[in-house]
Amino acid sequence: MTGSPKLLDHGTRLAIFVPSLRGGGAERVMVTVANGLANLGYEVVLVLASAEGRYLKDVSDTVRVVDLKSAGVLSSLPGLVLYLRHERPHTLLAAMGHANVIALTARMLAWVPTRVIFSEHNNFSMSKRHARSLRARAVRWVMPWAYRQ
Repeated sequence: MTGSPKLLDHGTRLAIFVPSLRGGGAERVMVTVANGLANLGYEVVLVLASAEGRYLKDVSDTVRVVDLKSAGVLSSLPGLVLYLRHERPHTLLAAMGHANVIALTARMLAWVPTRVIFSEHNNFSMSKRHARSLRARAVRWVMPWAYRQ
């Protein structure tokens, strides 16, 4: 047998969680990933805390968008838990520190076998050092624990 092993079958449901598509590199990358995976035959769902932003128009028609209609990432936690329990995607991709923590927490609270894959689009040690708001400091404090999960 040659080639790399196949990790997923076509038709496998993949969810991608980001706060919104307002702008920034991580959001743009996740839209590109969603569109690319959908073009490869995967069922891709873009789960947004709030379905807004300039990159929304770039989402392929083959990608389903789920709007959790939340004011922010933290308040999207209950909706994400319900989404995971109901839809049970094979894999949940997340990007950005606070979204990663919420994605991991939602998976634990939902009690589902969904794999969580996250990416950090910042220099973690630098962003931790420069976190000014209480929320940013709290997220940076929780991230090492969450990432080990």
